[in-house]
Amino acid sequence: MSLATNGVEGIWVADVIYVTDGVTPALYWISSSNTKHSKAIESNPECAIAITLTQKAREHKAGLQMQGFAHEVQGDMYGLTCKHAEKQRLPKPVSVDSYCNGDIWYVFYPYLVEIFDEDAKEKETVVYIDKKRVTKMKLETMANGYPCTYLWFDMPKYEYPLHSHRTAVEHVVMRGDVTFKCGGESVRVGSTGLKGSGPFNF
Repeated sequence: MSLATNGVEGIWVADVIYVTDGVTPALYWISSSNTKHSKAIESNPECAIAITLTQKAREHKAGLQMQGFAHEVQGDMYGLTCKHAEKQRLPKPVSVDSYCNGDIWYVFYPYLVEIFDEDAKEKETVVYIDKKRVTKMKLETMANGYPCTYLWFDMPKYEYPLHSHRTAVEHVVMRGDVTFKCGGESVRVGSTGLKGSGPFNF
């Protein structure tokens, strides 16, 4: 797939080998953190992707064009690492570290997908997360006194280790659900709305 980024060094396009988790519309790939596209994602997570399904001349023309955001992946990546190796017809990896050899897993989560098919009368558009809603959320969190806003996507059932924040934080669930745990108490909240300035102060 072709990945388009726009970072400090300007606009850039790179081709990467992707895999999917089979559950979400997310796309995953492996890259060095020193590449131009990885540095661009670090400074500006918004990017675009194009996947061409047509491989030969005079073949049926079809493909995907997407807008979304990307970031480094946290969690157990062995299953996706095996998929990545299989896609390249490589032996099953012993471990993620030995296969990646210092490179990093990244994930792209689309908020807009356009499906192109030459037989279709018009492009089909799928909106996963309304960009206007994201912009509104950013403005609201800034108005509430939070100067920095991060868009983040996690793999299904991913668990963060126990941690704390130096200052108050606000969480807004855009899609899916999240479970917060604190002092033996557990609260699960979906994307219908979650805002909080402290543990379980929703």
